Amino acid sequence: MITCNHLVNKIKKLGFEFDISRIKLAFEFANQAHEGQKRFSGDPYIIHPLEVAMRILDFHPDEDTVIAALLHDVSEDTDRTLDDIENVFGPGVRSLVRGMEKLSQVRSRVDEPEVEN
Repeated sequence: MITCNHLVNKIKKLGFEFDISRIKLAFEFANQAHEGQKRFSGDPYIIHPLEVAMRILDFHPDEDTVIAALLHDVSEDTDRTLDDIENVFGPGVRSLVRGMEKLSQVRSRVDEPEVEN
């Protein structure tokens, strides 16, 4: 099962100069927010945001984008708000998370693989 350590190791392997403590803080924030939530597979929900963050690294994102990937379902699926995210991670991360929320709304309305990609 994928863990935060896998994400950190991939960040280091790819040579990104990210603030690892900030990445870990985002993971913990998301993990606590999603505590008790499960995927259809029965795995803890946090696996999904971790997988998204791992995949996004292949596109050479900035640090805020990786953090937003970890947090992208927090304000929609938990009691944490976009304001909570902004208070901890700043307005840039809030904006990215909000943008990801809008993309998921479009994806849920359109059942075409090209649009999802």
